[in-house]
Amino acid sequence: NFANNIVKVALLSNMGKSEEAESLKTITFVNATEIELNLYGYQLINKNMLEDAKNVFFMNLQRFPESWNVYDSYAESLNLLGDKAGAIKNYNLALSKAPDDQKERIQQILENLDNN
Repeated sequence: NFANNIVKVALLSNMGKSEEAESLKTITFVNATEIELNLYGYQLINKNMLEDAKNVFFMNLQRFPESWNVYDSYAESLNLLGDKAGAIKNYNLALSKAPDDQKERIQQILENLDNN
């Protein structure tokens, strides 16, 4: 499964088998669900691997462009990296697609970004 493959990718990388690791990573990402990629992106954020997280969230956005959540997560990574304009743009996209129970939270984030 996705989680096992990601662990294996890390092990292969640590063993110096970078080509094998990259090949498995590519296959794993191609077969990943939106939720799996999103969770992996947040795991990277928790490890302070912000640029890698941004790239995973962007990949997720490209694969699932109708999902409000991919824009929300991508915006969060941009904000953490200091790209306020990019964060605002993507939070607005998330807001336009979000279900009603998420709109207030996203609007509050946007207001905080506008005030800072």
